[in-house]
Amino acid sequence: MKYKMLHAKFSAGVTLIELLVVMALIGLLSTMAIPSYRNIMVSSRTANLASSLHSTILLARSEALKRGARIVICKSSNADSAAATCDNANGGIGWAQGWILFVEDDGTPGRSPQEVLIRAQGQLLQDVSEGSILPSDGNNLITFNSTGQIPAAVNFVVAGPSDYSSSNRAVCIGIGGRARIGKAPTCT
Repeated sequence: MKYKMLHAKFSAGVTLIELLVVMALIGLLSTMAIPSYRNIMVSSRTANLASSLHSTILLARSEALKRGARIVICKSSNADSAAATCDNANGGIGWAQGWILFVEDDGTPGRSPQEVLIRAQGQLLQDVSEGSILPSDGNNLITFNSTGQIPAAVNFVVAGPSDYSSSNRAVCIGIGGRARIGKAPTCT
């Protein structure tokens, strides 16, 4: 009887060594999990950026066919304003600063105030450390003709932070106007 009481008295708690081992295991597992979580977050964000651009391109082609008119997508740093216009500057975050989609009816490059704005996408990234959306040819404007075609193929590289290049995507538009998403840099 005396032995049973003594044994119950000692088995009721956790030793300091057991607690330290458990804490070390938690620390080890968390140091392995955090980078994986970051990879998943960057990959997801890059995929969402590519999807957003892709859906706008599909809408542009669809509107060109539906309206029988020229439809333009262009990079725009003021896409959120009522008087959104196209930008010509290259570099930086590129098209991640925003873009607009409009009906081109006056024959001039860029958007005039009377041209119908179909869609505006505001800024998606703040600076280059977060990533970028850059066309392979430096183009800041894509025009779909009334048959849904473009004059030359365009590839966009949608990049995450520089340490995560394996997450990069490409959005490619063929001359026929067909757009697809693939592995950067050329939709392979």
